[in-house]
Amino acid sequence: MVVANDMLNRVRAFIASGPSRLPEESTLFAPNAQHTANVIWPLVARRNLKRLMTTAVRLAGVADTTTHDALFVLLGAVLELSDDALTCFLTQPEVTSWIVGAEQARAGDAAIFTAWLGQFVLAEVASVGGVLPAVPVATSSPHHVELRAWGRRLVSEAPLPAAVTCSFRRGVLSFGNGRWMEQHVEPGDTRLVQLPRLAPRLFVSGGPNAWLTHAFPEAEQVAELDAPRLSAFAALLGRGIEVLSVVWPEAWHEVEVMLRWVVPLVPNSSFYVPGFRGLIAVGETNTYPMAMTLFHETSHNKFSSILDLSDASSNPDEPVFSPFARDKGPVTSLIHSCWSFGREYQLIQRLKAAGHLKGAGIQKLEKKFQVFFDKGIPSLRRTARLTPLGDAVLASIEQSIR
Repeated sequence: MVVANDMLNRVRAFIASGPSRLPEESTLFAPNAQHTANVIWPLVARRNLKRLMTTAVRLAGVADTTTHDALFVLLGAVLELSDDALTCFLTQPEVTSWIVGAEQARAGDAAIFTAWLGQFVLAEVASVGGVLPAVPVATSSPHHVELRAWGRRLVSEAPLPAAVTCSFRRGVLSFGNGRWMEQHVEPGDTRLVQLPRLAPRLFVSGGPNAWLTHAFPEAEQVAELDAPRLSAFAALLGRGIEVLSVVWPEAWHEVEVMLRWVVPLVPNSSFYVPGFRGLIAVGETNTYPMAMTLFHETSHNKFSSILDLSDASSNPDEPVFSPFARDKGPVTSLIHSCWSFGREYQLIQRLKAAGHLKGAGIQKLEKKFQVFFDKGIPSLRRTARLTPLGDAVLASIEQSIR
C-alpha cells in the first residue's frame, strides 16, 4: 500500500509522465483513436487526479476517524494502480461524476461519498486483479452492488444496507460484516452476474443504481431492464457498432477508446452528460440509426474532454442563437452542436455510400443538417471570440460539410 508520505511523489511522477499538450488543433476533428488513447485521455486523467486528491483530502479533513482512514486507504489503492490502469480509472464515468459531486459535498456527506468511491475503486482494482483492503462500498440497490468497470453485478437475495464492507485479494471478493453476510465470491459463482460487454472496456447497464439516482440528470428516465431486455438492448447496440466499424473503422476505434458505459433510457432519445465522461444514454428501443447515435453522442464526449484542457472561445457563456436548439444558448453549446452534427454528417455520407441509408428520408435529413450549418456557423463567426483551438475546429467543420 502506498503510504501517506509517498502519495505526493506518486502524484507528481504520474503527472510528469504524461503528454504535455493536446495534438495539433487542426487534427482534432477527425476521428483518431491514438490521439484519444495516448494524449486526450491521459491529459484528462492527470487533471482529474489533482481534483480527486484535493477533494478527497478535503472530505477526510471534515470526516469522522473511520471515514478519514477509509478515504486514505482508497487513495492509496488508487495510487498503486499502474499508469495505464490509473488513467483508465480517472476517466471512468463514475469517477468523473464523483469528482464533480464531491467537490460540492458537505461534511455530512463524507461517509456516503467515501462508500461510493469505495465501489468505484473496488471495480477498478478487481478488473486488473489488484489488492484492496477492507473498505466501505456503497450498494446500488437493496439487492445488488454494481461493479460496472469490472463488468459484474454482485447480487444478494438478502436485503443490503446502504454500504457494505468489501475487500479484494487474489481474485477473491470478500464482502459483508458477519451481521448479515460473510461470503467469498469467485468469478464462477452465480452471485456474480456478468454485464453485457460491447468492447473490452465498454459495458451496458442501467437502473436501479443509487449513484445514477443521486448524480445523473433526469435519472427517472433510466430504464430498469431485466436480463432478457438488457441482452436485447446490448444486441441493438452491437448491430450499430458492427455497421460503424465497417463503414468508418477510424470512427469506431475512437468510440471504442472513449466510451465506457451505455445506459438505457425509457424514452426513445439519446444524450450525453458532461460530468459522466465516457457515458452515453440511449433509448431502449432506439429507432434512429444506432451507428449515428453512438458516434454523435461519443463525439460530444470527445469535445467535452478537449474543452477540459483548452478553451474554444474567450466568451463561452455569451448567448447566441442556435438553429440546432431553436433557441438562444451559450457559445460553447453551439460549437458543441456544430462539432457533433458535423461529424455525424460525415458518417451519413459513408452510410449512404454503403447502402445503409436510402430514400427521401435521407435527403430530408441531409437538407436539415445543411440548414443547421448554414445558420449556425455564421452565427458563431459573428459572435464567438474564437481561440486558435476554436478557429481550427470551426475551419475543420466547414471543410467537412462542403
